[in-house]
Amino acid sequence: RVRGGTAVRAGAGAGAGIEARRSGTPPANSVYSVAELLGALMGSTGSDRILCHAKGPDHDVASVRYLSLDAEARFRELFASARAVVFAGGTLEPRSEFAPLYAGLSEKSGGAGCVNNFSGRHVVPAQQIFARYVTHGPGGNALDFRKEKRGTATQMSELRAIMTSASAASPGGAIFFFPSFDFLAAAVPMVGSQLGGKAVFVETRGGGGGDAEGPFRGFAAAVRRDGGAVLLAVNGAKLSEGIDFKDDLCRLVVVVGLPYPNAGDLGLLEKMRFLDRCRAQGAPGLSGKEFYQARCMKGVNQCVGRSIRHAGDWAAILLLDHRYAGGAINGAVSLWLREQAVAAPFQAAEGDLRAFYARRATARLATPAAAAPAAPAKG
Repeated sequence: RVRGGTAVRAGAGAGAGIEARRSGTPPANSVYSVAELLGALMGSTGSDRILCHAKGPDHDVASVRYLSLDAEARFRELFASARAVVFAGGTLEPRSEFAPLYAGLSEKSGGAGCVNNFSGRHVVPAQQIFARYVTHGPGGNALDFRKEKRGTATQMSELRAIMTSASAASPGGAIFFFPSFDFLAAAVPMVGSQLGGKAVFVETRGGGGGDAEGPFRGFAAAVRRDGGAVLLAVNGAKLSEGIDFKDDLCRLVVVVGLPYPNAGDLGLLEKMRFLDRCRAQGAPGLSGKEFYQARCMKGVNQCVGRSIRHAGDWAAILLLDHRYAGGAINGAVSLWLREQAVAAPFQAAEGDLRAFYARRATARLATPAAAAPAAPAKG
C-alpha cells in the first residue's frame, strides 16, 4: 500500500490488483498499478475472478483484486512440451496439490513412471533435534488455541507458564510464532518486557522492511550480547519465512496453535469453491477443505524450518495444541520433524527439554571450536 495513492496487491494465486484512496495529489505510481492489472487481465482465463471491495468497516480503502484460480493453466503448455520437469523445495507437501499440472501426462508417456516422488531425510542427526507436540499445559488443561478459546483465562495462563519455563530453559534465542497479529497483541501485555530472564522483542504488523527488521536486529544483538533473547512473531508474516535463524539465534522455536487462514477471506472462499468444482468433475488435486488445511500446515512447516539451517545446527521445537497429536494434523507435519516428535503434556516435555539442552551443553564443551552466534542473514 502506498500512502495517498494506489498499490498492487498480490498473493498466492492472486495475480494483481489495486487499492485506491482519495488524495489531493495524484499518486506517482497509479498508472503502473493499473497497467499491471490490465496486463494480468490480458493473460486471464475463464477461471479467473475480479474481486472488488468497497470502503467500509472491514476495508479502510476501496480495492480491486485480480484472482487467478487456475494458475496451473499457464504452465500446461510448458509441461506438454518438456522432456522432464523437476520440482524441488522444502515445503512441497501435500504432493496432490501439483496433480493438476501433470494431469494427462501419464497417458501421453505411456503411463508407468511418469511421476516420481522423492523425499530426503534431514541432514541433521536425530540427537540434534528435540520435538514435542505439547497437548496439555503445566496446569493439566488441554491446550486449545482455536480462535474462540485461545483468549480464555485458562488458555492464556497455561501459555504464559509454558513460555516462561521454556524461555528460561533455552540457551540462545527463543522464538514463539503466533497464529495472528491479533493473538500476538493479546499476549504481549501478559508477557511483558522480559521472559525467563531474557529481553522480549515483538514483530510489528505491516510486513514492510522497516517494520520487521527493527525487532529482528534488536533480538539478534541481544542474543550475541546477553547470550539469549525472546522473539514473538507471527506465522505467515515476514519473520516466519524470510529470515535465517541459524545457530544461537534460535535454539527453541515454539508454534502456538494452528495458523489457519481467515475463513471469511473472499479470495480464499473462491479458491476453495473452484477446487471443489474441479474435484466434483473428477479432476485430480486438492479439495477446498484440503487446500485450507494445506495452507495452515505449510505455515507451520515454514516456521519450524527457521531453526535448523545446516548439518551442525541443533534446536528444540514445541508445537502447542492438542490437535497436533491427531492423525490428520500430525500427518501434514514435515517428515523430518514427524519422525522425531511425540505427543506429551508440558509437565513431561519440560524435563525432557532441559535434559536435551544439558546434553547439547556437554557436547558443546567437548567441541572447543563451537561457533559463536552468527550474524543475522536472510534465507
